[in-house]
Amino acid sequence: MDPKEQESVYRDLQDGLLGACFDHIAIVVHSRKIFQALFAYLGLQPGYSRPAIGDGITSMDTVVMYTPVTEHNAAGQLQLAFMSGNDATDTDGKKIRSQISEYFARRGNFFVQHIAIRVSDIHKVVSAWSALGVKFITSDEQGPHILLDRDEENSFLQCFTYPIVEGSGTFLELKQIVLPGEACLPTSKQFRDRNVESLWVHVAREIDN
Repeated sequence: MDPKEQESVYRDLQDGLLGACFDHIAIVVHSRKIFQALFAYLGLQPGYSRPAIGDGITSMDTVVMYTPVTEHNAAGQLQLAFMSGNDATDTDGKKIRSQISEYFARRGNFFVQHIAIRVSDIHKVVSAWSALGVKFITSDEQGPHILLDRDEENSFLQCFTYPIVEGSGTFLELKQIVLPGEACLPTSKQFRDRNVESLWVHVAREIDN
């Protein structure tokens, strides 16, 4: 990369990361129900929750625990996503482990699967990180895929890296919330089913490989 290209990449990166903050942390646990109860006891509230998101054979049980939004934490609301695996058996009675159970077996209980960073311009950050050599799970031969979902008010854009540190198993999520009236480049309520299911497919592919 020549100096002019590098300057352009970092300029886009500064624009895309302007006002960036943590969005949520996704944690693999042995039992979603136990950790939901534990963090409810510690004062967090349950939000998005699905008992089975996956490929129709195996799946994950997930819940997002959060702190209420107030004037004091509107830009930095605490959100923890807990995930446990739902396994299956094949026609011969052999156990089929879900990808979350694979994570649990390899990394143990309360393992951080990914950290989500909310950004102001996901397209600029993904483009800049790609130019700097970052690889994305949600990608193919055409390059990184930015996942898009919508609810009645907002659009949600997400893209997931490979683990930044080799062998760590922890990857990063880039996330942008596009508010009403803001432009949304082509490519919900947070933690939408379609994006979670798309991530499941991509991660399962990497585990199989």
